[in-house]
Amino acid sequence: MPGFRLKFQRKHRYDISAKGYFIVSVTLLDGTTIDQTVTSETCGKDCIHFVAQKIGIRDVNYFGLQYQSPKGQRWVNLSKPVKRQLDKYAVDHSLRFGVMFFVEDPYAIVDDVARELYYLQLRYNLLSGLIPCSLSRAITLAAYGFQVDFGDCSQANLSFDYLLDYRHISNDLMPVNDSDYKNIVEEILKQYQMLEGTDCKMAQCIYIELIQKNTPHFGVAYFPAKTRKGQDVKLGLSQRGVRLFGNADMGEVDLRWSDIARFQAAGRNFSIARNGGSGGSNLQLRLDDPKTAKYVLQYCAQLHAFYINYCARVVTPPQQQQQTAAPITPTGIVATAVPVVVTSATDDQAIATATVDSTTPTNTFANSNHKHNSQAMTVSNGNNHSDYNTSSWQQQQQQQ
Repeated sequence: MPGFRLKFQRKHRYDISAKGYFIVSVTLLDGTTIDQTVTSETCGKDCIHFVAQKIGIRDVNYFGLQYQSPKGQRWVNLSKPVKRQLDKYAVDHSLRFGVMFFVEDPYAIVDDVARELYYLQLRYNLLSGLIPCSLSRAITLAAYGFQVDFGDCSQANLSFDYLLDYRHISNDLMPVNDSDYKNIVEEILKQYQMLEGTDCKMAQCIYIELIQKNTPHFGVAYFPAKTRKGQDVKLGLSQRGVRLFGNADMGEVDLRWSDIARFQAAGRNFSIARNGGSGGSNLQLRLDDPKTAKYVLQYCAQLHAFYINYCARVVTPPQQQQQTAAPITPTGIVATAVPVVVTSATDDQAIATATVDSTTPTNTFANSNHKHNSQAMTVSNGNNHSDYNTSSWQQQQQQQ
């Protein structure tokens, strides 16, 4: 039998991973996705500014990127390479763009696109059941949502059947009876008609305020922890500071940044040292694992940096106008920043320290359009120290 040889056609393939490039998929707040080509050295702030350029955001200060870890959703450290974080902590190379830092005064968000995305984030959280809400408040919010999405009712020309199919409230508030649901839609339509003349920006701000000011512990990220005595507690972090829930002996502990002198993570142990004048003893907690403790440490540093750079400078824009449709009067945030020291230790007790010298900037938040601070706190595994000094950022702004 004569021999034969199989012939394979040679194909030319270009593998971008072999060239040091990688594709990261980013899901936006409207559900669409965009792909970004990154290298092993591309930082989170580069990725978020790429997204901002794609969707037209001028002020990205409120936003971040999340990845899915075995422990749940985690925020990317914007000062570190994205791929290293995804390889080490994430289940895949996909990210979700969203609001990372919440502010109490939505009128301070002067970028129209940023405010719209902020509104979409809260609307998504509400309809997904992530924000607890009564039926009466959900109806009011749905009316303002109509005003944002469709404008004045007299010009929208919406049929009642269309409104029945439109997503209004979360599934846990959805009635079983169809007639009850029609009554809810009729009430939404009635309140929607009363908002005639309210512009989109004002409706967005009122929607945001109604959620934020009527939701207990809004914007607080929770982490399960244990006290020295083994009691289960929840460690809550926000741009305001730190809260501790669920401890019958201590009650609810609420620490503002002015009350905190130092954070420290060593293995699973996480400690919070209070300033001398704040009273009370230092808090000693144990988190799930060393990775969680390190993540919480870095998250505290990012929240504090946001507080210093933005929340401590928030003022209500003077062009804000009162309208009869706005039941809530917005208030600005006036705060005094303080030095906070963040330290971390690995299991072999190698300490890395980041000193946060936080003098309050004098510029107003409404005029701020700078990028994320590239000097965010980093944690190393040796004795090397890294400093995060916001006063140096203030000096740069004054020189400009």
